[in-house]
Amino acid sequence: KPGRRYYIRTYRTVVDDSEVDSVLRHYESDSYLKINMPCDAGLLDKERDRVVSLLHREGYYRVLKNFVSFEVDTLRGPDDIALTMFVEGKTVAADTTGIYTRYSIRNVVVDVNLEQEAQQHCDTVSYRGMELRYHGSRQLRPNVIYSQMKLLPGDRYNEDNVRSSYRNFSNLQALRYAIIRMEQADSGRLDCHVTLQTNKVNSISAELAGIILPFLSESKRQGLNGMSELSLQFNSQDRPEFHRRVLTGAWSYRWHNNHNRIQQKVDAVSLNYVFMPWISSTFRRDYLDDDSRRSAIIRYSYENLFIVNSAYSFMYNSTGNLSNASMYQKNAYQFHFSVESAGNLLYALAQATNAKKDDNGAYNFFNVAFAQYAKLDFDYSRNILVDNRNSFAFHTAFGLAVPYGNASIIPFEKRYFAGGPNSIRGWSVRQLGPGRYTGKDGKVDFINQTGNLKLLVNMEWRSFLFWKLHGALFIDAGNVWNTRDYEAQPGGQFRFDTFYKQIAASYGMGLRLNLDYFILRFDFGMRAVDPAYSSGREHYPLLHPRLSRDLTFHFAVGLPF
Repeated sequence: KPGRRYYIRTYRTVVDDSEVDSVLRHYESDSYLKINMPCDAGLLDKERDRVVSLLHREGYYRVLKNFVSFEVDTLRGPDDIALTMFVEGKTVAADTTGIYTRYSIRNVVVDVNLEQEAQQHCDTVSYRGMELRYHGSRQLRPNVIYSQMKLLPGDRYNEDNVRSSYRNFSNLQALRYAIIRMEQADSGRLDCHVTLQTNKVNSISAELAGIILPFLSESKRQGLNGMSELSLQFNSQDRPEFHRRVLTGAWSYRWHNNHNRIQQKVDAVSLNYVFMPWISSTFRRDYLDDDSRRSAIIRYSYENLFIVNSAYSFMYNSTGNLSNASMYQKNAYQFHFSVESAGNLLYALAQATNAKKDDNGAYNFFNVAFAQYAKLDFDYSRNILVDNRNSFAFHTAFGLAVPYGNASIIPFEKRYFAGGPNSIRGWSVRQLGPGRYTGKDGKVDFINQTGNLKLLVNMEWRSFLFWKLHGALFIDAGNVWNTRDYEAQPGGQFRFDTFYKQIAASYGMGLRLNLDYFILRFDFGMRAVDPAYSSGREHYPLLHPRLSRDLTFHFAVGLPF
């Protein structure tokens, strides 16, 4: 029998150095230990590792794990614990000289191909404060070594910079391995010795890679890890109504800071060519051949289209892991912002060359109309840990894409839709909106049920049940709209005086199988407010539920936010 569960009722820290105590108190919100939580030996060990790692990041090079210990006092009662954490380097360490000194880097010495003992000649180069010693030919340029090093003369010692340097060197295909060794030079300073062994030069490979950050100064690049990307993608979609092909090419820059909390990306240029090799006669007759304005949005979405755009995105995750899954069962938040613009350069070029417009009033590039729009997206997620079994998660998202110039409609690939496992779960994908629009005879109209403005709010109460099974109760609200009035989507335009009446809402419960490396999710969503009906019983399914009409099941991999 396991006996009673013990809970931490009081918790305090005792530190034998005032400066170290100040550092620990500054970061005490990151502690794994909280009042009234069960006393878990595993969490005590994780807290010990966190404290030691924190002090190593703050320059305390000589701090060891055995400096940190715990006293668990169970005399208060049958299930109450008074917990004390001791940080006592002056008591534990055999040599207490300088154990609480914040160290900095004095010299950085890099040996390249030190194993080549046959090479008697050593070529020494001084580069930006580092001493580079080449034992043989210079296979690695000094600026390449410098760009990968996060430990530089004059910097405070930081264990994260050691790991970042190892990671950067391991990503260089020209290197076989790297060794970084720290030696105490004098009181308060360390010498950093780096050994780099290059790969054999008689190998054949083909790869395009770099670390290029053209918009930042050299000093700012040292705190970042980045790369340039050149990508080419081909997407093929075959439906019973049509076949669609999307060819995409992009040149972008991506970089993140050493703590992996911030990631930024610039798409310098992105090219998208959308073409329709086949459209069924029925689809063409029913949707595309109609010359009325009612079919304009559909025709534009299913014509050949050329998109040239640039974009910037910024993401911050407080856990240091840029994924939503990293926030599960933690006190954490994530913020994502992106802005995108397309068609401006081509539009200016068309006007400068006095190009002629086609029958639809649009300029063409290689006989294909090009899109012109601006797009803004905002996304925020927050997870609040209530106790060791429960958490509350909140998510909100806003998106706006505005066509102008050469286009009056946003391309289908760039439009927003509502419903689905990561949206408002009382509806299936593309089953909701825009606004109060609904398909004819209540049928799903995936072609028209899109918009260029999105509002979304999600809330979940997440609980650990047993084994690897977790449960959730959720509420979702939001919709998509169009900023323009299209005849094909009656009731789909966003208006400040009516949009709040068109916000859909759903509620439900879910089960999640947490397999550590991925999560299987089963969500059951019920409609609460249906904007397709302006009033009556159908507008409030929450008060008049009907399973056959209101229940939607979703199976997905990963968390919804």
